Amino acid sequence: MLSYGTLPQFAPSLYGIKPAVLVVMLNAIWGLGKKAVKSRKLLIISILVAIVKFCCYLSEVIALLLGGLVGMIWLVVWWRLSN
Repeated sequence: MLSYGTLPQFAPSLYGIKPAVLVVMLNAIWGLGKKAVKSRKLLIISILVAIVKFCCYLSEVIALLLGGLVGMIWLVVWWRLSN
């Protein structure tokens, strides 16, 4: 018995699409990550932002703003200590 919205003959083709979409997304994330993370400081800040975002259930906007704030403070402190 068929119900509305089901296509049993089309379902097996969806199993191949899901991994393909995942690969495309991972490839995009890898490419953006290589361009965005140019130093160890940026890598550490991005890892900390990801940890805080997932552990504290913050929105992406708040997590990115906090990461920017941490980066600015770190840059100012590092610049003053090096001069």
